[in-house]
This record gives sequence, C-alpha cells and structure tokens, in this order.
Amino acid sequence: MNREREFIIRNNEICIPRLLPNNGVNRLISITKRQKLDTVNIYQAVLGEDEIEIQVRIMLVPRTKLCFLNELQEYAGTMIAVGKKVVNFTQGDRVISIGKSSMASKVRIIASHTGHILDHMAYTAAAALPLALMTAHYALFDLVHMQPSQ
Repeated sequence: MNREREFIIRNNEICIPRLLPNNGVNRLISITKRQKLDTVNIYQAVLGEDEIEIQVRIMLVPRTKLCFLNELQEYAGTMIAVGKKVVNFTQGDRVISIGKSSMASKVRIIASHTGHILDHMAYTAAAALPLALMTAHYALFDLVHMQPSQ
C-alpha cells in the first residue's frame, strides 16, 4: 500500500504529484504499464493481487483537522479495477471504503477495507458509513463481546 502509482519520468527524474516529499519513493515504484504522450512517458504501478481501485465520487473530509494526509479517509465511488485474488467485487460495483489515499480521484485499497453500497443509497450518505460501522462493530464485538443470540 506504500507504492506510488501516479508518476512521470522526465529527463531521467521521477516526478510525483504530491504535497509532501518522500525520499524513499524510488525504491517502492513497480513499473508495468507504459504509455507515450508526446515526449513524456507516463507509468502506472501494478495493482496488488488483493487490492481494488476505486474512482472516487465522494471523499469525507474530517471536521477536526485540516492536515489529514496520514489519517484514514472514507470514500464512496465506483470500482474500476480488481486484483487477481479479489472475488467479491467486479468492475462497475458501487462501493464504500476506508484508506489513506487523501484527495485522490482514484484510490487503491485492500479489498477487505471495502463494502458494497445499496442500490438506493446516495454516494454522499454511503461515504459517511465506514468509520461509523467500524466503531459500532468494535463496541459490540470487541468491548461488549456480543453473541449471535443477543
């Protein structure tokens, strides 16, 4: 999950659109797809076997902090790519997810951090669910130890 997936190589230098520098990024890049656009080569990193890629429609911005680059974000969007080992999602699915890819129009997230959106639910309402559902699950099953018969 720490790989850069959007970058350009120009004059033998890797250019990455980001707000904060990352000196170790060159070791983490995995190149598989190459496209030519005039004289600039554009590369995309490999989608992990257990990852999915989402076209983000809504991203929840935390109310409490303006600096949220390393915090969990909630997303709602459409599935655009699925890793080889992912079986419960297909391209075009409406999904919610949670991850650390802030302010990206496309995010790559481990599939287990993602769920389907009900057909009648708006993306705006769905984007608010991941952290609330995680909190409820933690309270009921980890703190209270609720059993199926309760």
